[in-house]
Amino acid sequence: MAMSYLQHQSKLFVVLLFTFCFLLFASSASAASSDAFSLTVTPPLFQLSIGPGESWSSTIKVLNNNPYDVDIYASALNFQVKDESGIGRFVPAETAATTSYSLAGWLNVQKEPIHIPAEKTGIVPFTLHVPENAEPGGHYGAILTGNQPAAREGSNVVNVSAAISTLFLVRVNGEMIEKGDIREFSLDKRWYQEPKVNFSLRFENKGNVHLLPRGEISIRNMWGKERGKILVNQESDFGNVLPKSIRKFSFEWSGEDNFFEIGRYTAVATLSFGGQEKETAYREISFWVVPLAPVFKIFAFLFVFIGLFAWSVRRYVRRALALETERMAVVQGSAPKKFEEVKQPRKEAFQPPAPEKMRVMPETLKVKTLVRPIALGVVDLRSAIGEKSAVAEKEGRYIGAAEHLTLSRFIRKYRIFFICLILILAGIYGVRAYFRQVLTRQRDYSVKVQREDGGIMQNPVNSQIKKDDIKLSP
Repeated sequence: MAMSYLQHQSKLFVVLLFTFCFLLFASSASAASSDAFSLTVTPPLFQLSIGPGESWSSTIKVLNNNPYDVDIYASALNFQVKDESGIGRFVPAETAATTSYSLAGWLNVQKEPIHIPAEKTGIVPFTLHVPENAEPGGHYGAILTGNQPAAREGSNVVNVSAAISTLFLVRVNGEMIEKGDIREFSLDKRWYQEPKVNFSLRFENKGNVHLLPRGEISIRNMWGKERGKILVNQESDFGNVLPKSIRKFSFEWSGEDNFFEIGRYTAVATLSFGGQEKETAYREISFWVVPLAPVFKIFAFLFVFIGLFAWSVRRYVRRALALETERMAVVQGSAPKKFEEVKQPRKEAFQPPAPEKMRVMPETLKVKTLVRPIALGVVDLRSAIGEKSAVAEKEGRYIGAAEHLTLSRFIRKYRIFFICLILILAGIYGVRAYFRQVLTRQRDYSVKVQREDGGIMQNPVNSQIKKDDIKLSP
């Protein structure tokens, strides 16, 4: 009995598991089928100039990427910007939100569905007719192509469906006002510990026709060497700023993480715009890239280096004054007994002149005094390497040089000098390496551009921007 009960429970569990897996698979397949619906429209953008009272006709090609036949609908809508990000919104022609820049009422498209076989291309014809009293300047609209009408007759609501858009940027001939400026060029902060900076550029269109600001943002270090270049709308027909609106462009620059590339940077934004008369706008901003840990190490090294250098200079001056005191004692005949015994000159040695004949200029005396420790070192070095000369003996007797030194004794005697010399050479090498690094003409860098749909475009400097990537923003 217990065995039968367990078998019954096991069968029931298997049935429930199978049912759950089936439902899960069915829902996944349904979602995949829904997400698989795909259309491609060509071209995604029309830009043209036309006069009042004129008409223009053309077609839009729609590719059915699905493995089944579809019926598509085309609808003419007005296009407006939603906010400064450049994201657009589509407004039916019947709504009260239409403005003097609207275009949908001038577009005539086929209202009947267009049948497109699987993996074939369909044609959507349309006609643009500009009224005689059309206001000069820019007018904006779109033709949405999808699996159902974008807006029903007399409705102010755009239906949600799988649709793709073709934008229209139309200039009606007449008095064109092309006026704009960089409203703001800013950073998220001014102090960075790594070369990774977010730029924000806001361009304002003050005219009555759309403008496409094109240019670049050049980034240079404190020595004037370029460390990055961000291209703005140079590889795209999208990025237009509609009349009486502001559009925000966002970029991220990442420089090479190099120890020597710390310091102040300058970013200069240069944008050109206008079709009839080109105008240029400039903005400049500065920021600092200072990683704290390396900077602390640099300051610690400089503190130690300057301290040792100052101590070495003071010690050298004291040594020079001591040698000058001994020399004057020898010349005036008042040297200590021990010093006279050690430094007693030979018969043929040089006899010092009388004190009255030793009058020299104070500047000359000062230079000789400061140079005397070096002369003593030269005499000791000659003695250490076994090189004898009458001049060395003569000078040695007046500046306190030993009669003979071995090389090891010479190194021990002047060990402080060698330590200071090594520090000075290390400092010179460090300064030379620093300038060699910061004056390098090129550095690796990367750029990210935030798109209107919220996506990120990598390295637009070296890549081609595809027009199909952006479908909702002119």
